Amino acid sequence: YGFVQGVTNNERTRAIHHGRDLIHFERLTHIWIEPTMNAWIAGHRFLAQFANYYYELSHVLITAGVLIWLYRRHPAAYARWRNALLGISIIALIVFWSFPVAPPRFAAPLMDTLTRYDTLGAAHSHGLVDLYAALPSLHVAWAVWVAAAVMSQTSSRLGVLAFAYPAATSFVVLTTANHYVVDVIAGALLAAAVIGLMTKLLPSRASAG
Repeated sequence: YGFVQGVTNNERTRAIHHGRDLIHFERLTHIWIEPTMNAWIAGHRFLAQFANYYYELSHVLITAGVLIWLYRRHPAAYARWRNALLGISIIALIVFWSFPVAPPRFAAPLMDTLTRYDTLGAAHSHGLVDLYAALPSLHVAWAVWVAAAVMSQTSSRLGVLAFAYPAATSFVVLTTANHYVVDVIAGALLAAAVIGLMTKLLPSRASAG
C-alpha cells in the first residue's frame, strides 16, 4: 500500500482528470448526487465530524475485529475469508496503481470535511492515506466483506442486520466527498466477485469435511 501511495501521489493531474471523467459519467447517468449529500452534511458540524472519524477508523478496526473473531470463533471458515479479504485488497491496489482517481473532494468544488475539521491530523499529514485511490472504494469493499463474513457464521436475522454496515459506510463515503457513486458500486461488486470466487475455490473445512 505504501509503494502504491508513493507512486500515485505524483499523479495528481492524471488522477483529477480521471475523477472529472467519473463526474461527467455520473452527470450523464443522473447519479451525480455527491454535491447534494456533501452540502447536507456540511451544514451539520457534529455529523460531519462523526462521519470523518467513522471514515478514518471503522474500516480498520471493524475489519480487524471480524478477522480476529473468525480466527478465534470460526477457525474452519477463517482461511476462506482471510484469502477473500487479501484478494479484494490486492485487486484494489492494482487498480489504484494503474488508474489513480482523485476523490470528489479534490476533483469538484465540494467541502473536504476531513481537512475542514482536521480529523486525526488530516489537514497537516496524510500519513499512509493514498490520496488518489477512489476507485474502487476499498471502504465499501471491506464493509461488504465484513457483512458477508458475519452473515455466513451467524443467524440469518443478525446476518441481514450486518449489511447495515456497508450501507452506512456507503452513506459516509459519499457525504464526506471521499468517493463517487461509481466507486461505491465498484467496491461492492469487487467484494461480491472475490467472495464468490473464494467460496468456490476454498470452501470451509467444515463444508469440505
